[in-house]
Amino acid sequence: MNLSSLVIPVLLSGVAVYGLGKRVDVYAALTHGAEEGLSVLLRIVPALVGLLTAVSMFRASGAMEWLSGLFAPALDLLGIPPETAPLMLVRPVSGNGALAVASDLMASYGPDSYVGRVAAVMLGSTETTFYTIAVYFGSAGITRTRHTVPAALAAETTIYLDGYHLQGEEGAPGVYEVKEGGQLSLKGDLTRTGVVESKEFEDAAEIFEIPVYTAKGSVEVTVTDGYVPGEPTEGTNEDGDVWAKLALATAGIDTVTYDAEKKSAETVKENALYFEGKITYVEADSEEEKTVSLQEFYGDPDIWDKIGTPPNIHKGSKAVLTEPGAYRVSAYYEALAG
Repeated sequence: MNLSSLVIPVLLSGVAVYGLGKRVDVYAALTHGAEEGLSVLLRIVPALVGLLTAVSMFRASGAMEWLSGLFAPALDLLGIPPETAPLMLVRPVSGNGALAVASDLMASYGPDSYVGRVAAVMLGSTETTFYTIAVYFGSAGITRTRHTVPAALAAETTIYLDGYHLQGEEGAPGVYEVKEGGQLSLKGDLTRTGVVESKEFEDAAEIFEIPVYTAKGSVEVTVTDGYVPGEPTEGTNEDGDVWAKLALATAGIDTVTYDAEKKSAETVKENALYFEGKITYVEADSEEEKTVSLQEFYGDPDIWDKIGTPPNIHKGSKAVLTEPGAYRVSAYYEALAG
C-alpha cells in the first residue's frame, strides 16, 4: 500500500477525532454540510446543463470546424499553428473538451512538436472561463458578472497570442533559425518533428539523435564554420602550446526517405544539391594549393585520390532548399592524425 492511498482515510479520521475532541456532533455536521451542498447543486445545475448542452451542440454541428477554418489565415499570419484553433474555441467552456482536443493534437503531431508545445502552453495557462463563472457565480447567486468575462477573455487571448513565443528557439516558427553543431545554420519556417538515431560506426554502443525539421517553404542552409582565407589555421598560444584548427572537410545535401517510427533515414541520392561556395585543398602530386567550387570538387569522382591534405570548405557557403522532399544536410570535420 502506498502513502497516497492513505491520505483520504487519514484526513477523514483526523477530522472526526478532532470534532469529537471539541464535543461536536460530527455526524450531524456531516449531514448538514451535505444538505447545503445539495442546495448549491440545485442552484448551479441548470446553468451547467445549459452550458454543457451548448458545447455539445457546438461541437456536433460542425460550427467549431467552420470557425477554425475561418480563423486559420489570421492565426497563420500571427505565427500561431492553425491546428490549435479548435482548442482556443473550446477551452473557455469545457475542460474535458479542451483536454480531448489537445490529446488529439499531440497524438497527431507529437508532444515535442511545435503544435504540441503550443497546445500544452494554451491548455496549462488558461481557464475554463464560462464553466468557472457558471459554477462559482451560480453558487453565490450572482447574476451580474460585470467586468469578469471581458477581463478573463482578455487574459486568455493574451496567452493564445503569446503561446508560441514561450517555446524557445528550437525551430519554432517566428525564430526562423536553427544552429546545429556549430557547423550549419538552417533558416526558414521550421518545426522540429522528430529525430534520426545514428551511430558513429556500426558496432558503437552510443546512439546519437539527429534532429529532424519540417519546413513551410524554402530553407536556407549556411556553413557557419570553415576556412577563411588569410586567417591562420595553426599556431602557438601564450603558453607555448601548438594548436590547429580542424578542417571542415565535408558538407553535403542528400535526398533521403525518412521513417519516423523507426527513427531512420535511408539515402536516395548523395549530393543531390551542392552548396554554393569554395573549397581549398592541396594537390598530392604538385603540393599546389587550389581553390575550386564545391560543385566542381564533389563532381570529380577521383578527387579524394588527388588531394594531399584534408580540404577546407569556406565559411559562408550556402544552399537553398526549395523543392519538396526529405533532405539530409551534414557537415564533418577531418580528424587530426595522432
